[in-house]
Amino acid sequence: MTRLKFEHQLGDMYKITNKKGEYIGYLDFYKPWKCWVLKPMYNCIFSADCMQEIVDYMNKLKQKG
Repeated sequence: MTRLKFEHQLGDMYKITNKKGEYIGYLDFYKPWKCWVLKPMYNCIFSADCMQEIVDYMNKLKQKG
């Protein structure tokens, strides 16, 4: 079940919104670590299912190159 929406922004950034359309953070490629990272909005909470959805999307971006 998809709870989150990932929308490509400028550069290597993806805006994340929940099913209500509320902005909850973004994914960004962090060059010093050479990997995708989550930068959540302050006071956001995530269930294990939501976190798994984020990790799955990060893995998809990693495979994309």
